[in-house]
Amino acid sequence: AVAGLNTATVGAIGPPTAETAAEHGIDVDVVPDDAEFEALATAVVETATQR
Repeated sequence: AVAGLNTATVGAIGPPTAETAAEHGIDVDVVPDDAEFEALATAVVETATQR
């Protein structure tokens, strides 16, 4: 599962979640400025479409 996530665009709702993901070997591509679902979803879609 981790290998699959590392080929996808991964977002975390905030820095603590990003740190936890990193501790488990998951590369986080996006952490929005606002810890809100809409901000996270928008940032992930924007990042994914830029790749």
